[in-house]
Amino acid sequence: MKIRKLLCAAAALCITLVAGMTVQAASEKEALKAYNDMLSKPTIKWSNTCPNEPTSRLKFALVDFNNDGTPELYVEADPHSGADVHFKIFFCNGSKQPVCIMTSPTDESLISYAPGRKMICVKRSDRAGVIKTYYKISSGKAEEKLSYIDPYGGAANEYYLGKYYYSKKITKSEYDKKKKSLLKNNAENNKIYVKTNTAANRKKYLTVNSTPKLLKLSKKNITKYVGTTCQLKVSMSGLTGPLRWTSSNINVATVNSSGKVSAKKAGNTTVTVSVGNLSASCNVTVKPENTAASYRQKYKNYLAKMDSSYSFAIVDSAEGYPVLLITDKTAGGYAKNCSVYYVGKKVSQVGKLKVSSLIQYKNGSIYQAQRRSWIKIDVQKGKLVTKRYTDFSEYEKAAPENIKFLKNTSANRNNI
Repeated sequence: MKIRKLLCAAAALCITLVAGMTVQAASEKEALKAYNDMLSKPTIKWSNTCPNEPTSRLKFALVDFNNDGTPELYVEADPHSGADVHFKIFFCNGSKQPVCIMTSPTDESLISYAPGRKMICVKRSDRAGVIKTYYKISSGKAEEKLSYIDPYGGAANEYYLGKYYYSKKITKSEYDKKKKSLLKNNAENNKIYVKTNTAANRKKYLTVNSTPKLLKLSKKNITKYVGTTCQLKVSMSGLTGPLRWTSSNINVATVNSSGKVSAKKAGNTTVTVSVGNLSASCNVTVKPENTAASYRQKYKNYLAKMDSSYSFAIVDSAEGYPVLLITDKTAGGYAKNCSVYYVGKKVSQVGKLKVSSLIQYKNGSIYQAQRRSWIKIDVQKGKLVTKRYTDFSEYEKAAPENIKFLKNTSANRNNI
């Protein structure tokens, strides 16, 4: 254990963090110019072993890690360059100069970040095991908040409130609670799209866009039913940095990192997307699942997965909930291979009507007129209840009408 701690102590010297007093950030325009100037130089002091690293071998990305509207500069070295540093994160201060706030050795990599909480997660491997550490990026500094080590050889994980081995050791439950507090349900984005440091890329990504900043959502208000989903789309211009999605009430509806909203329970919430200090919102109303409208929405989603060779009709059951009929061939009121679908926990087939028969409907019941008899069909509690009759006077009294089947097209589904 002592040897392992000494090894980790030596490795820890490789990472440099800028702490101390709060640093005033530059504007976005000032920051991009400073980053551009730095990467335009032929060489850069990258590490002690590479004091004159050619900037042409570097890759970069703009990421607003601390979510203040001014992006930080993430720079990676070529892993085959011989440098003992894998990546650096630069912050542009009020003096309009790039300041390195984090330097990571070659055995470390940034695996995720949550800009909404100003958090990044760094992974490294050494002789002790795999170590993951969460840092908070703010005010021009990186501060260790939480870490754990997964030792080789199957030993139990160890958890720390800060830097591994150099802070208080805690239990897994304490670690999980602290991590939840740090991230607060903000999605961790593990994609950083680095670009080769060329003049063309610097001009494209490190020049302030003259286009006015704009951030809009495809919808301002939506109504969904429990168990359904909706995709929100973003329109943006003049902005850099990752999108941050949040829901004001995750018990009512959640939203993932791509803007997909999932309705959980009845209520209201606001889904917000933000980039830096700009945001756009959509009001979400979630209604209970057991409504006729929610059934129709689920049928619509189900039909969207089928091709246009099918036809469909939706009628109300005696219980008041819609029933979906799907057929692969229709002629007048006749339908071949007509199946009946109903919503339980999901849309499922509950029965199949007689091949090539006249299908009619009236007051919550489906009728099949046949040569010497007729059948009355009801859907009750998700099951088909059928009864055959030979007295056609009762059938004539019911006076059912032919069901109109529609081709399974997008236009017809939109009218469901």
